[in-house]
Amino acid sequence: MPDLSLEKKSLRSEMRVRVGALSVPDRAAASASIREHLRAYLLSWLAGQRDSASPLVASFAGLPDEPDLLPLVEEDTLPLRWCFPRVVGPDLEFHPIAKAGDFETGSFGIREPRPENPVTISEIDLFLVPGMAFDANTGLRLGRGKGFYDRTLARARPRPLFVGIGFSVQLVNGIPTEPHDIPLTAVLTESGLDAV
Repeated sequence: MPDLSLEKKSLRSEMRVRVGALSVPDRAAASASIREHLRAYLLSWLAGQRDSASPLVASFAGLPDEPDLLPLVEEDTLPLRWCFPRVVGPDLEFHPIAKAGDFETGSFGIREPRPENPVTISEIDLFLVPGMAFDANTGLRLGRGKGFYDRTLARARPRPLFVGIGFSVQLVNGIPTEPHDIPLTAVLTESGLDAV
């Protein structure tokens, strides 16, 4: 039987090399394309799904090797509300953000929202999920190994949208999986949206 932890470690190493090979301008251009695809394919559609309350989107403040989604918060004119994760013990807690400056440095050196007015996980309509690798055929993702997103998505209300966000170099065929892994609804890169 294969050692999943070794397979995952190897795949994470490969992804670090792939993403590390992208220049800073290439990452910035890919991030801009990802934001445009998000607006065109998902955010405008989501904004039109509700007659009353604005839909709630859970995003993330990307690390240097992740797509930059923060400009969406301030640039977007759609009637959406945004929230971002904060590490609280073994879990993620989500808090509203109105502008890109509403962050502080938190766990693991990640930008996190201030611990004010947490939202209930069941309120979230769309989760934008980071990862190290994505399989668009199965919807499976490889995270950084702490399990924060798998635990969070397992607690979400019956099947909101879970969309993996990454660069096209992070797409792979086959990801080592475990029973607790939560599949995504779709994967979005600078190349566009792949529904599962």
